[in-house]
Amino acid sequence: MKAKIVVSAFFLLFLSAQAAWADAGTKFARGLSNTAFGWFEIVNEIGNESDRHGPIIGFPSGMIRGAVFGIGRTLVGVYEIITFPFPNGKKEYAPLVLPESVFDRR
Repeated sequence: MKAKIVVSAFFLLFLSAQAAWADAGTKFARGLSNTAFGWFEIVNEIGNESDRHGPIIGFPSGMIRGAVFGIGRTLVGVYEIITFPFPNGKKEYAPLVLPESVFDRR
């Protein structure tokens, strides 16, 4: 009977550790993506601003907004790479920046 309890406890501990490492792996991959492609925010914001205000105003304002957002996303990516084994407080491994990826069009 004791052996069944020990095996069950070990199995549950193993499953919870696997889930935590899967979340940590997702955080690490998200950090790599945001670090490598943070600059793509410039392209996204030029498109977004041009859709809103036209190309004459959209291009320069999109460049500025994209540069700011790109720097922020890149820095968050570096932070997520460094801290991937640790959860982000109560939100566990939730992304710090939304959308989660630069390729998710706003």
